[in-house]
Amino acid sequence: MAVIGIEKWNPQFLMMKVKHLAPPATALRTVDPTKGDSSLRELSQSIADVGIIQPVLARPKKGSLRYETVCGDRRRRAAKLANLHAIPVIVADISDGNISKIRLIENLHREDLSPIELAEELLAHKEERKKTLIEIAAMVHKSESWVSKVLSVAKNLGPKAKKIASSAGASKVGMENLYQVSGIPEKEQPKVLQEVIDEKIPGGRLREQLHNAKDRGKEERKERSGRPRKEKGYKRSFETLYGAVVSVSFPEPNPTIRQIIGVLKQVIMKLELKNI
Repeated sequence: MAVIGIEKWNPQFLMMKVKHLAPPATALRTVDPTKGDSSLRELSQSIADVGIIQPVLARPKKGSLRYETVCGDRRRRAAKLANLHAIPVIVADISDGNISKIRLIENLHREDLSPIELAEELLAHKEERKKTLIEIAAMVHKSESWVSKVLSVAKNLGPKAKKIASSAGASKVGMENLYQVSGIPEKEQPKVLQEVIDEKIPGGRLREQLHNAKDRGKEERKERSGRPRKEKGYKRSFETLYGAVVSVSFPEPNPTIRQIIGVLKQVIMKLELKNI
């Protein structure tokens, strides 16, 4: 549990009745549809046997005699399920500004945090809590480029792809691969993600595999944003030996095969003349 600088908030440690604890106003954790409530029941059984080892963090709830859970809501719910009368709680007067930071940091250190949950939480900090890229990067101690990639996943990955990425067995996908997939058209994302999970596409080769699809994805995002669509020419990439990718572009959209071969031959000729 994140209790960074908690001494500033004059905390109190006490045993509190479970009924006096309210759930957090907002929560990051989502229930995995493949597991249902099984993980919560397992935690409840563990708490029934040995009790709660790590106290719940809570703050006074405005306009109420109850306390709002800041961190440890799963422990609160599991204790309620186990019919515990009271549980250990650290009570502190925490501002709204600090509460979002504490929840974010605690959730970032959860072992079972999925990349999608992380991406959507960071996006919420940017859009709902009006945090800048620099502020978020400082909060999570990551580079601005890393945060930018995570935000792209949250904004550009479609609902079906997010569901696949949150499923069991999707841990091998990773944030970098999700970022690559988020750049292609939404309707193509689920199939590509499933192929990565099934190891039909090696994760290390995903960027090269999606080179052309990313161009289509850019056009799709432009259309969604309402920006005028430019007349698109022809562009195709060819994967060759040594992992090299050769790209051919034409200003017109439909060059002939003879034209494409002619361009490639000309490139080979120029390279031979320069003795590269």
